[in-house]
Amino acid sequence: MAKKTTQQNKAAAKEPDIVEEAEVVVDADPVSDTADLDSAPPEADQQDSAEPEAPIGDTTPDVTPEDALTPVEKPRSVFAPLVLGGVVAAALGYGAATYFNMSNAPETPDFGAMIADQAAQIARLEAQIAAVPAAVDIGPLETALADAQAAITQDMATLGGSLAEIEARLAEVEKRPGADGTLSDTALAAYERELEALRAEMAAQQESVRQMAEEAAAQLAAAQSETQAIEQDAIATAQAATARAALGRIQIAMDTGANFEGALADLQASTEMDIPQAVPAAAGGVATMAMLQDEFPAAARAAMAAARAEGVAGETGGFGAFLRDQLDVRSVVPREGDDPDAILSRAEEALRSGRLTDALAEIEALPEVSRAALTDWIGQAQARADAIAGVEALSQTLNQN
Repeated sequence: MAKKTTQQNKAAAKEPDIVEEAEVVVDADPVSDTADLDSAPPEADQQDSAEPEAPIGDTTPDVTPEDALTPVEKPRSVFAPLVLGGVVAAALGYGAATYFNMSNAPETPDFGAMIADQAAQIARLEAQIAAVPAAVDIGPLETALADAQAAITQDMATLGGSLAEIEARLAEVEKRPGADGTLSDTALAAYERELEALRAEMAAQQESVRQMAEEAAAQLAAAQSETQAIEQDAIATAQAATARAALGRIQIAMDTGANFEGALADLQASTEMDIPQAVPAAAGGVATMAMLQDEFPAAARAAMAAARAEGVAGETGGFGAFLRDQLDVRSVVPREGDDPDAILSRAEEALRSGRLTDALAEIEALPEVSRAALTDWIGQAQARADAIAGVEALSQTLNQN
């Protein structure tokens, strides 16, 4: 048993020497710049070769003579891969330095920042367009659009100037002789590719800006059209309200007999409707219904007296007719008949009921001499009736609109 343990210790003592020897070889690698590129595989090998510690128990695992005498496999040397990796990395570094050596070329301006700034301005324009309210004021939107268009125009002019500068530098590089005859061609090709890419990007940006400008113009036109429609509706509503208010003042003036020239002027200014001539003709004031009712009895007696004087009253002779003639007696209760007294009685009843047009219709049937006696009263009553008819027609038209 002691012999087996001694052999195991000797085998274990050899393994650290081997690993230490491999580490010395890695440190001796002259290609230090590429050591990091090839250091991963040895670490992976060490992780793979690491074995979990055996659990500590009360008994020692059995070791057979064959296991103790089995030689330990010597790790593979990493010297050759490291050297090969260093050579490849050096070749790639030399080729990259040769190909991308732009120390003699002029510095390219930062177009990315300029394009990003332009994109931000376009985004702000989109946000401002999206935030257009339904209100009438669209001045901020027009100002923002003008500012954005001016900024975009300035950016495009700057990019155009940068393109011209690149073209000038490209011509200078093309004339500059290279050290080995190939570097200038390489730089020229790189500049040409960059220039073409920038031109394509600028063309795309110009197209995008054009589309954005067209969309913004269309949205602005739609907003202006909607605003005009809202303004027209608001104006029409205000005018209709003003016209109704003026018409109400005219109706009140007719009921009181007051002057309504001011109300008529407001009505004419707030509507394009044709106003019946009878309304402005009565603007100085019309006779009220109460006035016409109070003045009718005296006018009716004068009409009866004229009819009796001309012998067209339709009354029979006798003492009763004499008394009626002397006392200007007439009927105050409506009665049937076509004589002046019956007609005037029905006209007075219609007037007391507020039916002015019916009263005027009855008076039309009187003899000419009787109507001549009622000329003043008929004129006032007719003016009121015509003005009221005109106001009612205007009121119906306004209510329909």
